[in-house]
Amino acid sequence: MTDFIASVEAADERRDIDADFAHLREIMESRSFRTNSGLAGEQPYYIYDYPPRQELEVAEHIKQLVGQLQTMTPKYDGDYAPQVLTLDLYDVVLEILSKRGILNRVLNREEKTPQESLVGRAYG
Repeated sequence: MTDFIASVEAADERRDIDADFAHLREIMESRSFRTNSGLAGEQPYYIYDYPPRQELEVAEHIKQLVGQLQTMTPKYDGDYAPQVLTLDLYDVVLEILSKRGILNRVLNREEKTPQESLVGRAYG
């Protein structure tokens, strides 16, 4: 368990958000991503995880990325500036728990459960 917690702590180190979002923009501007190539007709999406302490920095980069994508200049015939939907998975989970009427119970349980136990459940 100690190795596991150490790996979780390592994942919480600062990340180069500028570089991550530059790469993310390249992916989202790519023809294959935007035309669903190789996705069996599924909608393209990207989930970005980051250390919680960088929340404000990431939120600002998300706004910038959405603006850049929605106002981008078409690169090829039939290209267009995409509509972008952003979801905060934390907010989605809170909404689901609330609708199921168990949010307070989950939050109370979280307060009483040692963090090491929560980490073990979340990662395996």
